Amino acid sequence: MSRFVEAIADTGDVGKDFLRTIERARTITLFAPSNAAWNDGNIKSLLGKSERMQEILFLHLVVDERLTKDQIIKNSKRQVYQAPTMNRGKNLYFNVATSGDSSVLTVEGG
Repeated sequence: MSRFVEAIADTGDVGKDFLRTIERARTITLFAPSNAAWNDGNIKSLLGKSERMQEILFLHLVVDERLTKDQIIKNSKRQVYQAPTMNRGKNLYFNVATSGDSSVLTVEGG
């Protein structure tokens, strides 16, 4: 998570806008990429591009809704569950694969 925080700080005004959005929201769910995800060459190339970083940051933020694992699993039973993000017109899509007592939750954005 520390790399995500660094990315927010490194985006200047975009990062400040992102943090203000979090501060103003009643409830948020923030999906922070792992530190390892930031080692991907495609992500590294975006770090200096503020407009693209704004899209990425806001794609990881769902406001006014607290999404728990149990809620996502429940909402995914009949269909792929969607949650709107702060990146206008973009949703997160959740899928749950269950085998016996085990469940695997995946999320994609777009």
